[in-house]
Amino acid sequence: MRALRDLRARPRGTAVAHGGSRVGLAVPNEHHSDLELAILRYCADHPNAADTLDGVRRWWLADPTRTTGEVEAALDALVAAGLLDIRRLPDGTAIYFNRARGSD
Repeated sequence: MRALRDLRARPRGTAVAHGGSRVGLAVPNEHHSDLELAILRYCADHPNAADTLDGVRRWWLADPTRTTGEVEAALDALVAAGLLDIRRLPDGTAIYFNRARGSD
């Protein structure tokens, strides 16, 4: 839970560290839901993570009580805030990934 408190207390523009290195993920001061914070924490711990909506729900969060709609809303909010990126595959599937990872 300390990591979650640390994310909430982080000033705007502060990079989240992973193993002593910056991963480039900044958490603004404005309110984020616990679900958004859990996603950000996962990205801080796994800077190369990339997955679909279902993958985020099943593997990043591992919380079967979260609905697809809740997770999609949290991901959309993080993309809109510039904290996550999204890439659409030719079939329309959305892949969400840590903004620090870039579009390589």
